[in-house]
Amino acid sequence: MENLLISGVNTRPLSEAAYELNYKVYSTSYFHTIDFKSCHKEKHIQIQKPYKSCGTLQENYNQHELKKITLNWIDEVDKIILYTGITPESIPKKKIIGNTQTKNIENKYKFYKKIHKHTNTPKTYLIKELDETLEIQKQNPDKEYLIKPIIGTGGYGIKKLTNELIKKLKNMNIPAKTLIQQEYIKGTPISVSILSTKTESKTLTNSQQLIGTDGRNENKYIYLGNISPQIENDNEINQISEKLVKKLKLIGSNGVDLIKNQNETKIIEVNPRIQGTFECAQESLDTNILKAHILACQNELIQIPIPKKYSIKKIIYAKQKTQVLKINSKNIHDIPLPYTIIEKGEPIVTIITSGQTIKKAKIKLKKEINYLNTCLKVIN
Repeated sequence: MENLLISGVNTRPLSEAAYELNYKVYSTSYFHTIDFKSCHKEKHIQIQKPYKSCGTLQENYNQHELKKITLNWIDEVDKIILYTGITPESIPKKKIIGNTQTKNIENKYKFYKKIHKHTNTPKTYLIKELDETLEIQKQNPDKEYLIKPIIGTGGYGIKKLTNELIKKLKNMNIPAKTLIQQEYIKGTPISVSILSTKTESKTLTNSQQLIGTDGRNENKYIYLGNISPQIENDNEINQISEKLVKKLKLIGSNGVDLIKNQNETKIIEVNPRIQGTFECAQESLDTNILKAHILACQNELIQIPIPKKYSIKKIIYAKQKTQVLKINSKNIHDIPLPYTIIEKGEPIVTIITSGQTIKKAKIKLKKEINYLNTCLKVIN
């Protein structure tokens, strides 16, 4: 039995899949959830105590701290899989199952420079001075723009460009060079999961991304989950994604995020690791995606199964400061310790439902949300 370390902001989904594969599972993560029962050893950055606030991810999460606790077990484990929120730099390459060179993909401007000449992608600018953003807007009055962190995931920190935003960023002393300005594209956000070896890429599944506020009134672009597979499979999008992942020489399970409208399809970014669609893909395909990822990294592609059902993942955020009571449902995951307090705009739990039709999966989701609401108490 090999010792496998999973590291990321929330490692529960991958750790459960690793446990099914008979690994001795180690985990280092930011979030601490009570439904996390499959680990041999685990460490968390987040501190949970009854009647105490869990704080906020943006204030308390530090990738350097996560890497520090991860490296504490480096000699004790055989292999490492990195999930969302941690990059491979400073992690021994020989231990990583997955991509070991991701700087030019994680950095959104470097990624843009790498692909824009041969790929349909939104025009993107590296911000040197904050006032430059408004000048670009004046020169292109028919376009809208977003301001994004140059490195980041999950929609955190993405804002629509306005005069008020630039004033706020100046007052906060946000360094301009940590941001990019990107043309806003209207359409349906889609995530394509690609499984690839050194020579071959295949679409595992594609999903509609759920993007919105849901308690984060200041951020309309936060990631809320997925519906997998899409109602209509799109061969064009699959082929675009497969070609890009192959060109980037990525291995294992990787994700391509796109926006599609009636006129065009544009690539937004690539996630060079297993994606947030992981659980929906597993549920829909009835396949251990972690196993498929590991085999692909060993240069072996599984036969891609046909979707057996639809799956919906929905992250529930706190619309107000909220105390979590006891929760007991097989469809609700990432459950905090009872009586802890979740700050406004922070994730509370993840709900995953499935059905033979999207309508049935949505009915189940609504029931779970109604039940969850009985387990939450607003703190005034």
